[in-house]
Amino acid sequence: YEEHRTIIGKAAKTIESEQRTLDQFLRFHGDGFAHTTMAGVEARHIAEFINQASDTKLATRTWRLDQLKSFFAYCFDRRWLVANPCVDVAVRIEGLSQDQLVSTPYASLTDDEIARVLACVPRTDFWHGAVLFADAYGLRIGTIATLEEGNVVARRMRCFTRKGRKVVDE
Repeated sequence: YEEHRTIIGKAAKTIESEQRTLDQFLRFHGDGFAHTTMAGVEARHIAEFINQASDTKLATRTWRLDQLKSFFAYCFDRRWLVANPCVDVAVRIEGLSQDQLVSTPYASLTDDEIARVLACVPRTDFWHGAVLFADAYGLRIGTIATLEEGNVVARRMRCFTRKGRKVVDE
């Protein structure tokens, strides 16, 4: 599975995160899986892990379920399983606090930090414009650095983000 994740182009940090989730899943069930084959893993095992009583946020629970779905889909595709046990699992929201339900919006840099970066880069420098462009469109600087002339036409920008693997069309 580790080689498969690399072949399909998953980032190293994503692979580490997936591995951590798989390790946590196995640790959570402890010796319960000591004498179980892959086919012995059921939806209830996944649900117990994902919906365990803890202060884990909804977004993290959802991410972990997606990671397990990916792993078990790989196992299913290899015909090691008859079905993906994650398909029947949902992240339960009842019992979660408001703090667990609401995700804090992630901003790569604050407006003040953007201003400090821009103050260090001459206005005529490519990177000054790149920082402004990245901030305005919410893109990573790496995406901006790989833009081509055809990506921006008549004040409209269209590009494919390698990290998020999505098309931005604004």
